[in-house]
Amino acid sequence: QLRVNIMVRTWRIQIKESLVRHLQQRCRPTGSLKLIPARVSFISTPPYRPYVDLKKSWVPRMDAAVEDVTIKAKIYELLQFQNEVAGQLVPWFNSNMPAAYFTHVTQEIQHEILRNLMAIFDHEKRKFKESGDELTLAMDGKREMIFINSAGSYVGLLLAQLTTLPRNLGPLNELNVYTSLDGQLCVNRFFFDAPKILQDMGDNTGIGENIIRFATELEAQQGHSSNDPSSGLGCEWSKELFSAASLKDYMQRCPGSYVKNSSPRSFLQQRHLFESVKGTEGTAVMFEPATEGLPGSWSTEGYNHYHIAEQNSFWLKVATSNAIPQ
Repeated sequence: QLRVNIMVRTWRIQIKESLVRHLQQRCRPTGSLKLIPARVSFISTPPYRPYVDLKKSWVPRMDAAVEDVTIKAKIYELLQFQNEVAGQLVPWFNSNMPAAYFTHVTQEIQHEILRNLMAIFDHEKRKFKESGDELTLAMDGKREMIFINSAGSYVGLLLAQLTTLPRNLGPLNELNVYTSLDGQLCVNRFFFDAPKILQDMGDNTGIGENIIRFATELEAQQGHSSNDPSSGLGCEWSKELFSAASLKDYMQRCPGSYVKNSSPRSFLQQRHLFESVKGTEGTAVMFEPATEGLPGSWSTEGYNHYHIAEQNSFWLKVATSNAIPQ
């Protein structure tokens, strides 16, 4: 007797009597050879799919469960990596940053700076990556910007950062510079005041109207040798700078308190000094005797903002570029 067992894909069947007769006719067996019907077992074991024991409860069976396990594994690996970086960065940071940094910078901002430094710190080499990238932090709800430079402090760094400051934050009020003891890291904090810009030149405020009126009177004196506008102002006359339209545009970029508290004469003189140093690295100086009765001064305007106590007094005005007011 010959019992036939066949291994194929995924079905379980039973050989019928008709199939047996067909095989006997095709094979023409001799002697006592007989084919006896038998159950055929089919086992599915594709080579590309590993054997899984479905009896183990911890083995995920659904796609959603597999995805959830994969996500958790990646999160664990990321947390492990961050712990390794923090384990090297924080001790270095505490040992190298100056004492003034920990005194003046709040814990909240310190944590924010450390979180950003983790992205550029090589924990294996215990130093910052050589990409030379600079991080910029704009603190929400605060007039403050922080520049973090992993290349350390070098000549021209502060000037380069000053040129990139946004204008809409207001005038610069304070600057704090912190450099690590080993020179790897430089953290600069910029603080700004709320901008106080003159927004309206209408008759309802009158701010700046006396300045424009004085400039218009000087311009009307042109052509009269006895009343040269330059001699009345104390500096070179410029129709382009001192026209009503030009002065209004300039006032829009000045703090309102500055426009309000400047005498017409002084405002025009400082406007001239500003234009002479704009776009340069230079400094311009103007001085004149502080005597009463000068055209456009507060005494001739009916104000009593100052009193000349001594005869040998002078007004000194200085305009310089790339300077931070203190």
